[in-house]
Amino acid sequence: MPIIKHISIRSGVNKFLSYIEQAYKTQNGTLITGVNISADINEAYQAFRDTYNIYSMVNNFDKQTINDERNSKGHKIEHGKIVMHHYVQSFSPDEKITPEEANAIGVEWAKKVFGNDFQFIVSTHVDKNHIHNHFAVCPFSLSGKLWNTNKKTLNYCRKISDEIAKAHGLSII
Repeated sequence: MPIIKHISIRSGVNKFLSYIEQAYKTQNGTLITGVNISADINEAYQAFRDTYNIYSMVNNFDKQTINDERNSKGHKIEHGKIVMHHYVQSFSPDEKITPEEANAIGVEWAKKVFGNDFQFIVSTHVDKNHIHNHFAVCPFSLSGKLWNTNKKTLNYCRKISDEIAKAHGLSII
């Protein structure tokens, strides 16, 4: 029963990548897989930055700032462009799944969702009572196509996750 959620990264990419690579969460990095990019976080950061800067037409990957302004209803007004997509795929604690299987399912999911032209990292965490995958996805493909996240794409992501879960004998919501 994997659950998919999305978080927009507008700043702090280094901090985010450092978080998903933590050794005690990833069995000393053995549960990190890079597709079209190195699984080494330092090398990946450079490649993500280069791809983003080429296709965004602005060199602001490292310089994003967030403004904490609020609208009349008290909701934050988000400023700054998305420099990285962060998806999380969480498995139920009741599922009988190994960390290696979870990582393979995460790679399969990301390849089906993003195709073969996007750079992404799948990092499987085992530090909680449930196994979960973190995905770091460059907003631009290697050919310059922009990945837009909205309700439609999130529903698509969840549909693909459910299909893969069924194929692997996992339960779905």
